Amino acid sequence: MDWERLKNLYRDRRSQFQTIEFLGEIEVDPSTIEEVCPAAGGCLQMAAVNEDFRAALAVTVVNLAYDAEEDAPQSYREHVLSKFGHDADTGVWEEHIGKPVVGLLEKYFRERPTEGPNRYVPPLLRQAGVSARSVPSFSSFFRKLIQKDGWQFSQTGRNFVSATVGASLGLADISPHSDDLGLEI
Repeated sequence: MDWERLKNLYRDRRSQFQTIEFLGEIEVDPSTIEEVCPAAGGCLQMAAVNEDFRAALAVTVVNLAYDAEEDAPQSYREHVLSKFGHDADTGVWEEHIGKPVVGLLEKYFRERPTEGPNRYVPPLLRQAGVSARSVPSFSSFFRKLIQKDGWQFSQTGRNFVSATVGASLGLADISPHSDDLGLEI
């Protein structure tokens, strides 16, 4: 993917910022994310000077929250950096991803960085629609829903549930029609 295509990829998405509550409402196909990450990884410094690139980066980083496994050995920050082809470099995260993306979130979504070394992670995860504090109750809600009604979701819904809470439920790679769920379906 060349620079011009990357820069223009989400230009129209920025116009949607006025009509959505969370950046995570802009759904991006995983194959697009897989194509964007290596291309963007080579030019992350552009996030400081180009708002279209910053918007593309923000949408991508928030969408990456959906495939970050809760009990993975790497943190969300490390997960994002690895997708962009970088090692767990705090300087790259701070200067080229966290600071410019959260700056965009401040402008369009009234998000603010928190205090401390991981100050950019909570606003990004909130934009994915689930705050860190609410993960246990979010997981509990879906566990009860699945136990009560089974996997009565569309494929998109199943993918969302699997990506966000599947690992915490121990159901990450199990088919919704499988008897291995241990649930009455």
